[in-house]
Amino acid sequence: MSNNTNKQNVRQWHIWISVILGIPLILVGITTFFIAHQDQLGTKKVYLPSWLAGNSMTSSYKDEKVEIKSVAQVGDTTWLATKYGAFQKKGGLAQPITGTPKDDLRHIFALEDTVYFSGKMGIWKYEQQQSTLVYKGDCWQVASQLNGLVAACKGSELLTSTNGIDWKGEKIKFQIDAKTTQQPMTLANLMMDIHTGKWFLGKSAEWIWIDLLGFATVALGITGFIMWLRRRKNNSNSQ
Repeated sequence: MSNNTNKQNVRQWHIWISVILGIPLILVGITTFFIAHQDQLGTKKVYLPSWLAGNSMTSSYKDEKVEIKSVAQVGDTTWLATKYGAFQKKGGLAQPITGTPKDDLRHIFALEDTVYFSGKMGIWKYEQQQSTLVYKGDCWQVASQLNGLVAACKGSELLTSTNGIDWKGEKIKFQIDAKTTQQPMTLANLMMDIHTGKWFLGKSAEWIWIDLLGFATVALGITGFIMWLRRRKNNSNSQ
């Protein structure tokens, strides 16, 4: 009798542990898809209420060490580009600049009375305390050239503009051989490549590996939960 009781207790513990672990497994599996396809789904541009952040916002904004990604002299003041936007340096204090874009900014370029920002959302044109998104994309830098402006953004094209509003891409062909791009393989690289599926499928198709793992995780979590519900229903009917 005691052996049967012990077996039943062990089985009950196994079921409850599976149910408890099944919930985070389902969440991990679902979020895996969103992480793998965040560019296609546009999740970086979907803003949610602050209360949904939960424990993600445990640190105080004022106490956080903000990384300065670019510095520019605009007029007689110093401007700083950060992931929280643009700030103006006054002594040892950096204050937000009115009308500058709310973007993860990487570069500031001042041209007479107009300032251009490069960020994750694209290229911003700032004048008269207002920002306008003139190019959508993941951008790093804007500079001047003889007949206008030039910008470096994600992709193989070099962006050019004559008026700072309309941008067109120019294909650039790089003379690179295998020795130039080849990097030494380490154990850490191998583990990461296996984890992401790059080692099996290559960089361009690693999303297939991520989707398979995410689907398997979700399926195991859901089927485990269904099995637990059926088992619980059978136990209640037998009593």
